[in-house]
Amino acid sequence: MAKQLGIWIDTQKAVFVKLGKDGATIKEIESDIETKSNPGREGDKGSFWGGQHSNNEKKFFERKKNSTDKFFKKVSGKIGKNDEVVVFGTGNTPGKFAAWHNNNLPEKGVVLDAKRSAKITRNQLVAKIRKYFDN
Repeated sequence: MAKQLGIWIDTQKAVFVKLGKDGATIKEIESDIETKSNPGREGDKGSFWGGQHSNNEKKFFERKKNSTDKFFKKVSGKIGKNDEVVVFGTGNTPGKFAAWHNNNLPEKGVVLDAKRSAKITRNQLVAKIRKYFDN
């Protein structure tokens, strides 16, 4: 039998809600995704000298992509083989995670749906996931 799993994901963390007969089990993973658009270690913000600035941007976006892939892999590692998964979160992160998971780890559980949502409390998240799977 498939287990029902809901995930709240954004660039700061992922919250897992596994539904069961005894209630919901909640776990959380922190993210290492770099979201600062102009990291301090990349030199003077005012020095826009052609290739120097674009190289810094390229390095930043490459680091962000690598840290996002690492985070998504960590989140996917918590999904069981027969799990049915629904993903909620702010912005584009739920959709990006669902696409990444289904392309890279299809042998793990199936992501049924990815939905955008405003930030919500844990109780609201559990209720939203129960409602999704009850329908």
